[in-house]
Amino acid sequence: MPTLLLGAEHDRVASAEAMADMAAALPRARFRLPAGAYHLVPLLEPGRVAEALGISIE
Repeated sequence: MPTLLLGAEHDRVASAEAMADMAAALPRARFRLPAGAYHLVPLLEPGRVAEALGISIE
């Protein structure tokens, strides 16, 4: 199953390194790390999540 792991550059809960390791362990996984993002990317910056998913939200 395709999987997207979306990290955050300044996340103190789930480090970018840990997220990248998880992506490496999963078949068909992608890892994206938005520059300057913090832990709650989906709530604080939904446009960046949509961009990582390759969709447009209006």
